[in-house]
Amino acid sequence: MFEDKTEKQKRGAESGVQPKRLERIEDLVSSEFLQAIAEQAEQFRFLPDYNLPPDRTGYTDIDTHTIYYNPLLIKGIPEIGLKPWSKKDVLGFCCHEAGHHIKQVLDYGSGMVRTLKELEIPEAYCGDLKAEQRFVMALRSHLQGALLDIWLESYMSRPPHFVVKDAIDEFQLGKGELKNYRAMPAPDQFLQFVLRSRRMGDEGFAQKLSEPVAEAYRKIQKSGALKAVMDLGAFLNPFASPGALKREIDRKVNAYQEYFLPEYLKLMEHEIEERKEKRRQMKGNDGDGRQRGGSSFTKSVPLTKEEEQELIAQILEELERAAKEWESKAPTEGEKRQTEELGKEIFELLEMRAQAEVGNENNPEQECLGPDLEGLEALSAMFERFLRESSRVRRRSLAEAIQVSPESVRTWEIIRERYQDEINSLSEQLADVFLEDRRWHREYMRREGEIVPGLEYETMAALFSGQPDPDTKFISVQVPEFLELEVEWIVDTSGSMTGEPIAESVALVVVVTEALKNVRESLVAEGLAEEEEQPLRVGATKFSAAPKRVSELNDPLTPEKELTMVHHLSMTGGGTTETESLEMVYKGMKLRADNVLKIMIMLSDGAGDRKGVWPIVRQVEQDDQVIFLVASLANTDKGRAIIETYAQALIKSPEETNVSVLVCQELQEILPAVAKFIRDQVEKRRRER
Repeated sequence: MFEDKTEKQKRGAESGVQPKRLERIEDLVSSEFLQAIAEQAEQFRFLPDYNLPPDRTGYTDIDTHTIYYNPLLIKGIPEIGLKPWSKKDVLGFCCHEAGHHIKQVLDYGSGMVRTLKELEIPEAYCGDLKAEQRFVMALRSHLQGALLDIWLESYMSRPPHFVVKDAIDEFQLGKGELKNYRAMPAPDQFLQFVLRSRRMGDEGFAQKLSEPVAEAYRKIQKSGALKAVMDLGAFLNPFASPGALKREIDRKVNAYQEYFLPEYLKLMEHEIEERKEKRRQMKGNDGDGRQRGGSSFTKSVPLTKEEEQELIAQILEELERAAKEWESKAPTEGEKRQTEELGKEIFELLEMRAQAEVGNENNPEQECLGPDLEGLEALSAMFERFLRESSRVRRRSLAEAIQVSPESVRTWEIIRERYQDEINSLSEQLADVFLEDRRWHREYMRREGEIVPGLEYETMAALFSGQPDPDTKFISVQVPEFLELEVEWIVDTSGSMTGEPIAESVALVVVVTEALKNVRESLVAEGLAEEEEQPLRVGATKFSAAPKRVSELNDPLTPEKELTMVHHLSMTGGGTTETESLEMVYKGMKLRADNVLKIMIMLSDGAGDRKGVWPIVRQVEQDDQVIFLVASLANTDKGRAIIETYAQALIKSPEETNVSVLVCQELQEILPAVAKFIRDQVEKRRRER
């Protein structure tokens, strides 16, 4: 696998350049480890290049899948203060350099890079073209470099080569845990803690991080974005289709774009504003630190444009230095060219944006923006105002057409945008269920009927050969009763649900409805359902003091239906009486056909009417015709009281009952339970048929 001398070594020998001692990577690590690296990373190998100067780590020849490294780094040069590599250093170098050049990592990196061309640079960093270009490139090397490392390590650690996983763990654990990250710039705090917490845990993170960084980390954890980046998913399936692998990479790009990037940009803004304020306070003091005018308060003095640019350059330089840890130490020539071309392309885009600035003093549109806004700032402000106004007009028009409030339209749009990953994930799970059900029926259609004209000879030949039923007959197209789905939401809208509980409940209704809408579109696209067919139906009933039907099951899955549900379910107030609602919905669902999977999902925030509820729950359990899922989206003592109202009424064992009670902290916790419920019931119905 490894050669003692390369052609470049021979040339070095001819020129009289001879190292005192040949040092190779395999002198420090086992051949089993290098073999595992090669198998994990498309057969990359490592060879020394003795002609590399001390300041170069190495380079990659992508055509031969060879990573050349500088043997001086292994040996060390005490005369110039170059310490020799340790075993840990070599382990990290091998894993990361091979990982940086494999297709799965390159695909993720390319996906993130494509988003840079549409990046909205924070206002605090806008103005100077070169600074804006440097901002984008720093973001690429810092944020994208860190996420690329996370995916790289996850991919390289996949089974069965545990020696590679152990090496990566040893390399990362060797960095140690920091007791306090607050001395770092906020964006670097964020990424350093995300990287280290994977192996060292996140206990006490609020004390280690500055407040904005701790909040950003909470959001990342809550969203599941870090898990999405690390998830191997289809890459562990040797039979996964190219489309499935692409979707896995797209999901990681979405995690970057929807969660990591917005939080990172907020921290960048926070960092520059904090430094500006500190500099203003310093300017408000005398040179010896005393405050001007004898005031007990420090005076804040405005900064010049040059001082602001100096602070921006300072931050970007610090992040660029931090990003060196995640860059490839042996980049290919192609990677270098790609970075240069990307930098030029971004500079051209920024320059075009600047050239489009509104500079006409007589332009009335500019005058109304304010006297302090000009050039790019004026254009940006005008564009933002246009977007806000057009959004308001669109929401108002849609609200008037459906007779809901504009705020309901805005809430619906925010939910669909915020929970796009959850919608896509649930859509995929449910699509597998209902597409497979219809495909399954088609596989078992039988050939029967009269002999096809022209196949009489084949029929006789088959019969004479002993075949009792030759496949030479007309196909009788059967019309099986495909499985359909009905979900009836029963939502508590009493006064106690105001705020977070009702917001989470409404979001859950929208996410599931959006997912079912996507599944129906997949059925139609594959020819498994007609355009006018509605195999997946959703209804909603709200209750406080009395039940109220919000949306009928037979109404098509349209934006109008969703907006109607959002509008009515968001209105809370009054007392709580769920018994009448349960009875009304259950009686209606029992009248449906046997091939319809029927699910009632009740969302509440606490204890209910045990005396009225228990007989209904036991009747649902006894009939076994409708699945009943009760969920509380408030994991508090009050929220857990729902168990006493519903779970204690159950008679059957957990394996046999069709009633389930959940207490969840947030929407993401209940979605897997809903998907599993549906899948399990589909399998049960298949066995029964």
